[in-house]
Amino acid sequence: MTIISGEQPHDFGKSIYDCVSNGLVWQGEVHLRKRSNEYFWTSGSVFPVNEDGQNAGYVCLLKDVTEEKELMEANKHYREKVAEQEKVATLGYLTSGIMHEINSPLSYVRTNVEYLETVLSELKGDSIDVDDFKETIADCLVGLKQISEITSSMKKHLYKREENEKASVDIIEELRTVLLLTKNEYKYNANIQLQYNEDEKVYIVGNASS
Repeated sequence: MTIISGEQPHDFGKSIYDCVSNGLVWQGEVHLRKRSNEYFWTSGSVFPVNEDGQNAGYVCLLKDVTEEKELMEANKHYREKVAEQEKVATLGYLTSGIMHEINSPLSYVRTNVEYLETVLSELKGDSIDVDDFKETIADCLVGLKQISEITSSMKKHLYKREENEKASVDIIEELRTVLLLTKNEYKYNANIQLQYNEDEKVYIVGNASS
């Protein structure tokens, strides 16, 4: 004896009954439980039986597909693992370039701060070049902004959504992220410019981490 396992919606059995009662053939998969508490998957059809225009019962044809389901699930996990390994390998390859992109602004931010420290330590009276200070601080802020953009892009790229979790993805933002993270790979060989209308946003439904 087998019964529906409860793995599927609570009204699953009723939906099959309603389908067959209306003279229709139901097709699909059913998760069942044996008296021994062993669970298994079946795939098949339920056919209505009519006698003299009246519903006289039904015929159920089911095939055990547990092994197939397990193989499909194992293959799914394998593909996910391979995809994750490829992603890690790609990040490892890009790491040196990304670190270079971070170190460059860090270097001139450090140089500018050291310059400000030297000037302040030697400052006498009111002899200070305000414009020079403003320019130096502005350079520091540019460098810090670059570092912030790189780290934010890396965080977004590393964040992994669930396979079936979809969200609204900004295409322009994704392109900017890709160009930023791969800049060290192409900057000496190509000049890539992303041109778009900043007043318009283009979104699709997808997974940004793919």
